[in-house]
Amino acid sequence: MPLLFTARRASEGGSGELKAETRMSMIRSVIEDASLVDIEVASIPEMQPLIDELNKAKIPWIASFHDFEKAATPDFLSAKRMAARNAGAAGFKAAVELGWEMDQLAPLALFLQQSTDYPVSLMGMGPLAPVSRLLFGQLGSVLNYGYLGKTPTAPGQWSALQLKEAIENVARAS
Repeated sequence: MPLLFTARRASEGGSGELKAETRMSMIRSVIEDASLVDIEVASIPEMQPLIDELNKAKIPWIASFHDFEKAATPDFLSAKRMAARNAGAAGFKAAVELGWEMDQLAPLALFLQQSTDYPVSLMGMGPLAPVSRLLFGQLGSVLNYGYLGKTPTAPGQWSALQLKEAIENVARAS
């Protein structure tokens, strides 16, 4: 099974205020098992030594952005996507908070549809998370996250099994 590893900074959902060196050390301890590594766009400068090691080992990495308070605008996400691409990331991932306002989905869906020249993973957190993960998956989001075990790692996240079943059901209905 392909494994994606991350050591997230606290401002983007990580537990604890871990310094970059500690987070890099955590990733280095599992690097031989990694299929993919997730590094926040904001952490690219401080994580450059690890990025260099990943590139040397031919392990792809994605650059991510997380906002647990609001849905980012398409222009903001486009700038983050460009920063990821310019840094050499294999793709860009964004997870943003969605309240109950359905009008938040359309601009994000449009952003995803306009991102066909570079791999993008987009998902919502919060009340509309399940809907967004299915919708964005249908529109080409390249990664979709479900949790393993009994505890979600983001608000509104489905378990990996629930998500897999939902995606399969949507695909059958298409």
